Amino acid sequence: KVAGRAIKSGIKNSTKTVAKTTKGNIFKKETIQAPSGKTYNFNATNKPTKSNNRKVVVGPNGGKGTYTGKYDKNNNPIIQRESGSYYIKDPKTGKQQTVKSPNEHGNTLGNQPAERYKLLDRKTEKPLKLGETTHGESRYGPGKQKRYTKKELRNMHENGAKYKQVETGTKKSMYKKQNKVLKRYKDRYGKYPPLNQNGR
Repeated sequence: KVAGRAIKSGIKNSTKTVAKTTKGNIFKKETIQAPSGKTYNFNATNKPTKSNNRKVVVGPNGGKGTYTGKYDKNNNPIIQRESGSYYIKDPKTGKQQTVKSPNEHGNTLGNQPAERYKLLDRKTEKPLKLGETTHGESRYGPGKQKRYTKKELRNMHENGAKYKQVETGTKKSMYKKQNKVLKRYKDRYGKYPPLNQNGR
C-alpha cells in the first residue's frame, strides 16, 4: 500500500520519477548540479539518513552511500560509502573513483578552489576585513557566497558590511596572497582592518 501511494504520488508530480522498489524502499532519480555546471544522476531514497540528514545514494550494484555535499578539486560531488571510504562518479565513464576524505572545514592548504574577498562598510566603502574562503561566489555563484549569512553582514560593525570578491585561485595560493596583502595593509596604515583580529 505504501509503495502504491508513493508510485501514484510520483506519477502526479513530474519532478519525482519513481524508478524501482527494493526491500520496501522507494527510489527516485535525483540530479545534482555541481558548481562547475556539470550534472550527475543518482538513485536516491526518499528518506534522508538519520545521522547527517543527507541523501542516500544507491550504486549500480545495490551498494549504498551518502551524498556528502562536498566536491573534489574538479567540482565532482563526493559520496561516502557505508564502509566509510569516499568516491566520486567519473563524469565521462560513470564509474566510481575512490578519493580522500573531503576536508570538512576547508582549512587544509591544498588545491581546492578558493577566493580572496573583502568586506566593505555599506556606507563609507572602507575595508572592514580582508579574507579568503572556499565558500565564496566562485563556488556558489555571484551574490550567493556562503561564508557569511545576510544577517551577519547586516549586523557587522557600525553600518553593516557587503561582500566583494577580489580574485580566485587555490586555497594554498589564496592563503599566501592573503597574508601578503594583510602585511602590506598594516605597513601602510599602521594597523589591520577593524574585523581582522590579530592579522587574521
